[in-house]
Amino acid sequence: MPSIRATLDDLLNRPDMPLSTLLDRDFSPNYRQRTNGHWDDLSGFRETLIKLQQG
Repeated sequence: MPSIRATLDDLLNRPDMPLSTLLDRDFSPNYRQRTNGHWDDLSGFRETLIKLQQG
């Protein structure tokens, strides 16, 4: 499994790699993230990443 730094770099800077491949490789289907008091599941995290990738 890659380091956190490598994972984040891939998620934000590797448009040649399908996002689903990266998420399946590095994140549990049960992944949850809390940001500013708001919880997101893996699907919500994916949506955020898509927005970040689009700039």
